[in-house]
Amino acid sequence: MIKKTVGAFCVAALLGSGAAVAQDKWYPSPFGKDDQAGRSNLMTPDQVKKAMGYIKQGKTISLARTYSDKMPLFGHRVFATRGTNGL
Repeated sequence: MIKKTVGAFCVAALLGSGAAVAQDKWYPSPFGKDDQAGRSNLMTPDQVKKAMGYIKQGKTISLARTYSDKMPLFGHRVFATRGTNGL
């Protein structure tokens, strides 16, 4: 029984370590190794100008969500706001 447990643990550890190594090489960024902006590197002034051409009306739509302690939640979940006192 102990041999099976140790064997299963070793197999799991080997598989897990292989996944961690593979994750580093998962998909190389075309913008360099230390890139943080991602695809937003492609946002140029010309692209913004082109996007502005699609605007027909000057309307804005809020995508914000109002959170309240009265909103329905599932199970024993509670909505609570916690402050950090500016830390």
